[in-house]
Order: sequence, then structure tokens, then C-alpha cells
Amino acid sequence: GTVDPDGLPGVHSAAFDEIYVDALDIDYRRLAASQERAIRTLRSGEVRVTTPDGVDLRFEVGDRPFNRQDGDASKARMADARVRVDREIELPAGVVRVAPLESTVRGVIVVPAARFGADKATGIRLEIEQGVVTRATATTGDAALQTFLKSAPGATRFRELGLGFNPKLVAPA
Repeated sequence: GTVDPDGLPGVHSAAFDEIYVDALDIDYRRLAASQERAIRTLRSGEVRVTTPDGVDLRFEVGDRPFNRQDGDASKARMADARVRVDREIELPAGVVRVAPLESTVRGVIVVPAARFGADKATGIRLEIEQGVVTRATATTGDAALQTFLKSAPGATRFRELGLGFNPKLVAPA
């Protein structure tokens, strides 16, 4: 959707609708090939994800199944599904998802802004050890962050990495 003045998601606009429609018209073979290369790389050893904002996360995926959103909704694909989400095909296509080996996940995730109901938090920092958030802080809205984490224990676990590969799914300036 659109982004409000605080940088948080809002109601989608016609411009986003156009991006999504355009993102349906891609080279699906090239998409699948890019996804496969990434999966081989992710399986090759420890993964480290860093960003200029301070994310520094490490984990391994081992032999965990990957969910490939490559646009293939064929009956053969459904027959080979390993996990339930493999039967859900998203369009536009492009995302690859994996649940890392929980005990290997460690580091820091930084979230610039998030909304928890009517409350907002900024400058969120989540410290993770063995797949569990061990410390969570926010520059503003820390009470909202803490309340949310206490009310949603699943949010204190690192459960999934998702990577986007659709070359046309780019947020407008």
C-alpha cells in the first residue's frame, strides 16, 4: 500500500495497483533460475544478512524446505508440495521463503518503524540468540513494542526469511 507521513504502510493506491499488474508480466523462467541460484547459495553455509541501518543477522538453513513463489500453480507442483504454504501461489510471483534452523539464528534486526494497533514505535532493535528475541528496544513507542511482544509470543521467534526476486516489484520513490 501507500506509505503515510510516518513511513508506515497505509491504504494502497492506484500506483501500487499498476506496479502489481506490471509485475505479472515477467520472464518466469529467469525468475525461477534466480531463485534456484539463491537457494544454492543459502544452503552453502552460514548466511549473514546486514544492512546500513544496523541489521546483522546470522543463521543456517541446512536442509529445510524452501517455498518458491515462482508462479507455478500446476497440479504437478501441488503434488510435490512439502509444506502447506507450497499450495498457496502468490501473484505477482517472486518471493522465496525458508525457516532457518532456529538454534543457529543470532544477531540484530532493526526495524525503522512499526504500528501496533493505534500505537507506533520507531527505532526498533531486536537482539536474537538461538532464534529467540532476548532484548527488544525502541527509540519511541517502547511500551507499545513491549506490550505487543508480551501479547504475541510467536513474535519473539525468528521464524522465516523471505527474499524478493521479482524485478518489477520495486516501491516507487
